[in-house]
Parts: sequence; C-alpha cells; structure tokens
Amino acid sequence: MKVGERWPEWGYYKRAIIYRFGGGAFDDPLTDLMKLRQLGIMEQYQEKFDALLTRIDLLVNHAVSYFLSALIGEIHTAVRMFRPQTLHEAYCLAKLQEATFASTTRRAKPILERPPSLMRSFGSQSRTSQAASSGF
Repeated sequence: MKVGERWPEWGYYKRAIIYRFGGGAFDDPLTDLMKLRQLGIMEQYQEKFDALLTRIDLLVNHAVSYFLSALIGEIHTAVRMFRPQTLHEAYCLAKLQEATFASTTRRAKPILERPPSLMRSFGSQSRTSQAASSGF
C-alpha cells in the first residue's frame, strides 16, 4: 500500500472477498443454515452453525430460533422451555442438556444383571409350580 492510501471500507472489503472467494451462484448460506440439523454432539453442530451464521445477516431472535429448531428432540424441548434470548444462552443450555441427557442414560443401565443360572432355575421352578397347581 502506498503512503496516503486509505484502506477500503469494511462493507466494500467484505463484498469483494465474498465475490472473490465465495462459492459462486449456487452458494446460499441461509439455505444451508435452514437445512442444518444436529446429527452428532453439540460442539460439532455449534461449529457448523457458527460458520454459516457468520456469512449472513440475521436478527438474533431468528438465529436463536434456527439454532433451536435443529436440535435433537430431547435437547430441543428442554432448551426451548427456558426461552433463551441470545445464542450464547441457547448454546450453554443445549450443552448442559446434552450432558444431563448423557449422564441419565448412563445411569439408567442396570449395574448388575441376574446371573443366567438363577434365571433358569427361577423359570423351571415357576413351570413346576404351575404344573402342580393345574393337576398335571
């Protein structure tokens, strides 16, 4: 840059970069954002969401709504219940709900299962007692 030259205004610079390096006529980040769904962990979904969101101008309440609408069912319901007003709130609540859901599903598994030998003897006793009670 030569002495005395000014940097271009941010809006002009941003449009020039998008024009130069953008995806062309078929690049539509808003459509991509609307189609985005949480398929894995929250962190991956949030990264993809943020990457698309930086490419469009969207009101905060619309961004929060798009973010919530694509969450996995059990996370979506729990986070929407708190009515987050910012993306930061929505991100934090979604991560907390994901952690809560993961811990409760781990806890729901039985710690000890009945040994197979006990199950067989229990089953044979009940058949014997059923046969005795029916007169056979």
